[in-house]
Amino acid sequence: MASDKLIGFLGYNPYGSIAKPIDANGNLVPGAALLWDTDWEDLIQNKTAARREYSLNVDGGNDFTTYNVGASYLNQEGSVITSRFERTTVKASVNTKANNWLELGANMIAGFSNENGPTQSGSSYQSPIQWINSMSNIYPVYKRNVNGGLAYNDLGELIYDYGQDPSQLVNGTRPLLSNENAYAALVEGYKVKNKRTNINVSGFAKIKFNEDLSLRSSIGYQSYLYDNSQWSSNLYGNAAGVGGRIEKNRDTQITKNITNILNYNKSFGDHTFSVDAIMDLYDYTYETTGAQGTGFLPGISVIGGTTMPESVSGSYRKEASSRFSRDTRWGDFYSVGASWIISKEEFLKGNSVVSDLKLRGSYGEVGNNQVLNAGVQNYFPYLQGYESGSSQLDEAGILIGSLVDPNIKWERTGSLNVGLDFGFFKNRITGYVNYFDRKSIDLIMGKAISPSGGGQASIITNIGSLKNYGFEVNLNTINVRNDNFEWSTNINVGRTYNEVLKLNGSDQLIMGLNVLKVGGSRYDFYLQEYAGVDAADGAAMWYKNDANGNKVTTKVYAEATRYIQDKSALPDFEGGFSNYFRYKNIDLNVLFNFSVGGYIYDSSYGGLMNSIKTAGYQLSEDIKDRWQNPGDITDVPKLLASNNDYNSTSTRFLFKNDYLRLKALNLGYNFSDKAVGQMGLKGLRIYFQGDNLLTFQSHKGLDPEQSVGGTTFSRSYQQRTYTVGFNVKL
Repeated sequence: MASDKLIGFLGYNPYGSIAKPIDANGNLVPGAALLWDTDWEDLIQNKTAARREYSLNVDGGNDFTTYNVGASYLNQEGSVITSRFERTTVKASVNTKANNWLELGANMIAGFSNENGPTQSGSSYQSPIQWINSMSNIYPVYKRNVNGGLAYNDLGELIYDYGQDPSQLVNGTRPLLSNENAYAALVEGYKVKNKRTNINVSGFAKIKFNEDLSLRSSIGYQSYLYDNSQWSSNLYGNAAGVGGRIEKNRDTQITKNITNILNYNKSFGDHTFSVDAIMDLYDYTYETTGAQGTGFLPGISVIGGTTMPESVSGSYRKEASSRFSRDTRWGDFYSVGASWIISKEEFLKGNSVVSDLKLRGSYGEVGNNQVLNAGVQNYFPYLQGYESGSSQLDEAGILIGSLVDPNIKWERTGSLNVGLDFGFFKNRITGYVNYFDRKSIDLIMGKAISPSGGGQASIITNIGSLKNYGFEVNLNTINVRNDNFEWSTNINVGRTYNEVLKLNGSDQLIMGLNVLKVGGSRYDFYLQEYAGVDAADGAAMWYKNDANGNKVTTKVYAEATRYIQDKSALPDFEGGFSNYFRYKNIDLNVLFNFSVGGYIYDSSYGGLMNSIKTAGYQLSEDIKDRWQNPGDITDVPKLLASNNDYNSTSTRFLFKNDYLRLKALNLGYNFSDKAVGQMGLKGLRIYFQGDNLLTFQSHKGLDPEQSVGGTTFSRSYQQRTYTVGFNVKL
C-alpha cells in the first residue's frame, strides 16, 4: 500500500513513534497527533516591523540671501526577519545675489546608510518567499530524533534542522533542499551587509551681462562608496562543504560635472526668442574590487582570516557620447510645443462656467546612451572587451567578453503629447485630458544569436522600434469649502497601449513569456495553451497544431504549441482616486489605486500545484480539487509521484489581475495658531498614517502590484504599515 511507503518517501514523520500514521484510506490512524506543524511564513516574515524616522529642517534669509539646512534619520525593519535599513542624511544649501549682475549658490547633501539585507526575492532557496512556497510544514525548524523528540547539543541548546543527517533513517534526511534551512540561514547561516556613503557637492555662478544675455556656470562633484560583505557559515548551509565562505566587494564611483549655459532671451511684445549654447563636461570614474575566501576558523569574518584568497517654443540639440564609436556618437534631438489659451479669447471672456481652457501640444526627442548588459552598465558597448581571471593552474588566461556591435548608436525616444486643460465654475472643477504617443527608436536591447556566435547567447544592439501610446484623464473637484468644513476629490484614470513597430533583421524575438513581433505588443503573453484535464484518466492536456494546422489536444507537453495569447500584462485602465476632508482642525486624506483588465503569470502558484513529483514540496490547498476517479470534471490533473510536466509553463497559471487597494490613509490634527504660539512654535500637527491597509483582488494569494511585465519572482511581500508622527514648524 502507498501508505506503507509514505514515511520513507517523505523522510520525516511528524507523528513521532507511530510508524504508519495514515491508513489505506488516507485517514489518520487512532492516536496519531502532530508533534510539529511548521508555519514557515510566520517564522520568516516580520509582521510587526517598526519604522522610525526623524527629520529637522531650518531655513531663512532675506531679500538677497536664502539658506536651508537639515538632517534626517531613518531606521526601518524589513518584512523578512533580520532585515534592517538605517540611513542618516544631512544637507545644506545657500543662494545669494551678490549684486545686480552676479548670483551665487552652493548645495551639499551627504547620506550614510547601513543595511542588513538578506535575499528578498528570486528563485534561490535562500530566498525566504521561495522557501515558504517550497518547503512543506511537515519538516521541522529544529532537529528531531527518530521518535520525533527535540534534539539538543552538548550545551543543552536546540539544533537547527538542515535535513542532512544520514545517521537517522527517520527525521534525518530531507528529500527536498537538504543542507538548507531558510529560518536558520537568516539567524545564523548567512549574513549580507551593505554600507553606502554618498556625498554630493555642487555650486553655481550666474553672470547677467545685460537684460537679454546671461551665463550660468555650475560644477558638481559626487562620491559614492558601496561596501558589500557576505558571510556563509562554515558549519551549516551551502558553504559548509568548503569550510564556510566570506566575500567582500567594494565599488567606488567619482563623478565630476561642469556645465556652462549661455542664454540669450529677447522678448518682442507677445513673442519671445531664446537661444541656449550649452557646454557640458562629464568625468566618471568607476572602480570595483572583489575578494572571496573559503575555509575559515570559527569567529572569523574577514578575508584575511580565510585559508584561501503658454506660447510657442522649440529646441534643437546636437549631442555626442563617447559610449558610441566616432561614426555613431553624434545625435540630433529637437522639440517643439504650442498652446492656445482658449479661455482668454473674446468669445469666452467673463464666462461664468468656463474659468480656464487651454489646448496644448508638443513633440520632442531625447537620446538614451545607457546600455545595460545583464543589468550591468556597459560604458563602451562598441568595444570588444576581454575578461581576466580565467587562469589554469600557473597559466594566466583571459576570455572574450560579450559580443559587441561596433555600429550601435543612440536610442531615441520621441514623445507626442496633446492635451486639454480645463477649469469650470471659478476652478471648483479642474483637470486635463491628455493623449500621448512615445516611440522608442533604435531600441537598445539584447538580441539572441545562433550558437555559432562563439558560445554567446545574445548581443547588445539596436533591435528595432516600439511605441507606447494612450490617454490619461485627471479630474479635481472642490465639493465643499467653508471655514469649518472642506471636501475635495481627485480622480486619475489612464490606459496604455504598446506596439512593436520594427525589428531589425528578425521576424520575431522571444523574450521569456512574451514575444516581440511587428504589429504586436511587447506585453502580450506567448504561452502554451492549457486544454484542461482528460476526464477519463486525469492527465493534463495542452493544445498543438497538427500537420494540417488544426488545433488539437496533446498529453505530451513537449508537443504543445506556443500561441500569442489575447491577454496582456497591460491593464485596460488603471489609476487612483483620493478624497480630502477637513473639519475644523481635523483632516483626513484617503487614497485608493486600482487596475482593471491586466493579466499576471503566477509562477509561484504554479510551483504550489506541482503534483507530488518532488517529495516534501509545499502544495496549494487547491490540490484537493484534483482528478481522482474516471469521469471527474476538474481543471486540476491527478497527482503523480513520478516526473511529469503538469505544472509547466502554460495558460493554466495565467490569471486576470484586477485589484482595488486602499493605498494610504492619513488622519491628522492641527493645533491652532494660539495653542502653538503659547508653545513657542509656528505650527504643530500630529497624525496617523496607514499604508496598504486593504486590497480587493481577482486573483488571491499574491501582491497584485508585481512587475510591469506581469510576472512574479518570489518577492518579499509589500508591507502594511502604521505610522504615528508629528510635524513641528519652529
